[in-house]
Amino acid sequence: MAITEASPSNDGEIYAYGLSSKGSDWVTVHFRDVASGKDLPDVLEHTKWPGIEWNKENTGVFYSVSHWLEVQWNLDVLNPKGNVKNQRFFHYSRSFHTSEVI
Repeated sequence: MAITEASPSNDGEIYAYGLSSKGSDWVTVHFRDVASGKDLPDVLEHTKWPGIEWNKENTGVFYSVSHWLEVQWNLDVLNPKGNVKNQRFFHYSRSFHTSEVI
């Protein structure tokens, strides 16, 4: 396992970090409560170069999902040139499963 992404919230209360195994580009993002040192139940799977960024209000993070997962979700993954693209999402921190396409 390797830490491939790291992004503390602006208020320093939550630390988002990405783990990959065996040198893979696939990253699983975890969230840790800094005060307790324990991971929160939030987990973002199947991300590729997620580019974790907190919003100003510290209510969640922006991240990217690879085209593979978009295909699985049957989203429109082709741009006008017919190339596969990545999609940007917003995840509400501490919501444990709520993400929105942005």
